[in-house]
Amino acid sequence: IWRVPVSGGTPARALVGFAGILRLSPDGTRFYMGQGTIRSVPVEGGEPAPVMFSAQIEEDPAAVRRAAFDQAWRLLRDGFYDEKMHGVDWDAVYARYSAVLDEIVTDDDWLLFLSEMVGELNASHVGASLRDRGEPAVTTAYLGFWFDYDHPGPGLAITEILRDGPADGLDPPLRPGQYVLAIDGNDVTASEGLFRQLNGAVGRTVELLVNDRPTRERARSVRITLISRQRWDSLFYEHQVARARERVDRLSGGRLAYVHIRSMDQPSLARFQRELRSLAFEKEGLIIDVRWNGGGRIHDELLALLAPRVHAYETPRGGLAMTQPFGAYDRPMALLINQGSASDAEVFPNGFRVNRLGKIIGVPTSGGVIGTMEQRLLDGRTTWRIPRTGWTTLEGRNMENWGVPPDIYVERLPADYAEDRDPQLERAVEELLKEIGRPKRPGSRNGG
Repeated sequence: IWRVPVSGGTPARALVGFAGILRLSPDGTRFYMGQGTIRSVPVEGGEPAPVMFSAQIEEDPAAVRRAAFDQAWRLLRDGFYDEKMHGVDWDAVYARYSAVLDEIVTDDDWLLFLSEMVGELNASHVGASLRDRGEPAVTTAYLGFWFDYDHPGPGLAITEILRDGPADGLDPPLRPGQYVLAIDGNDVTASEGLFRQLNGAVGRTVELLVNDRPTRERARSVRITLISRQRWDSLFYEHQVARARERVDRLSGGRLAYVHIRSMDQPSLARFQRELRSLAFEKEGLIIDVRWNGGGRIHDELLALLAPRVHAYETPRGGLAMTQPFGAYDRPMALLINQGSASDAEVFPNGFRVNRLGKIIGVPTSGGVIGTMEQRLLDGRTTWRIPRTGWTTLEGRNMENWGVPPDIYVERLPADYAEDRDPQLERAVEELLKEIGRPKRPGSRNGG
């Protein structure tokens, strides 16, 4: 921070380095700064010194909660995207809920109360959450493989290995059909006792006793490092994408590419761009999958990659023909949706249809399409979501509580999951193979 006379002159250094918010005192003699602890320093420089103070605050929890409730109700009254409040008498809602507000005692009561109130609106992207609720006291570690819960023991009967997980890549490898008989010398079965042993063990290296049959005779020991649920979820996602890609490759004879969009966020967009320009341009068609995608906001960027009209091809000697505009995808496509495709993962399928990019296969999306924002309530702990913008189709249909319908309706039933079938994916392969069976346009086999 430099000090310069208003009338001109030589700048003088007043302060080097500070943390948090910086304020100048009213008389201009001191700086105050704060990041947890308030400190002050003369404008001429020097060492910051703590500002000592004490204060006593008396808080009426019921009064604070009532002020936060009034604020929450008012924010929706003044900010909800539909001025008619979905046909709900919002003043009547206030009267009914405020009458029982003083009955609330716990945090769970408070969240349930707010949830019930916003439930009157029958809207998505709205609700409350609390800060500082704490993390679970105990977290359970994961072994990195699936096992058969119906196997009575002894041991765990391995059914599948998680790709790139702690049990993958061992030498000799763990395989489905083998048994894990003990962890760190303790016998295990598919019971609560196993998970008690895994509680609090994330990051710990353990010794597994493994055999091709459920007996200790000639068993071998292997060591693995246990992983967290978050790490398992990330690896499981990649595991599922790889399996779907292998299935598409097998069913299509290597002619089709498969890309899943996990979320409508920037990391997913960057991944989609990479895979579009690598995996997809090597194939004759593309399956895009937004099943179980919870939303975000990248629909425009996705459609910009898929929808532009190609006007020419540029081909270097001995290379691939590159589309102009560069990176545009001009081959047959199909899109997979389901009941877990939400928010921006519904806006995108609607745009996919409007731009006539290909067939949409699956079941209707979840029907939760509103633009939202968050605000902290007066209690300092409650975060409140407020739907601010509505979305309508070109025909004027409100996308909230609708659900984008597929062109081809295909369910994936619980029995399909149990038997590892994906009829939606299989139908997408079938439809694209019909399409790419037609004569190709000149230059359409390549791109860039």
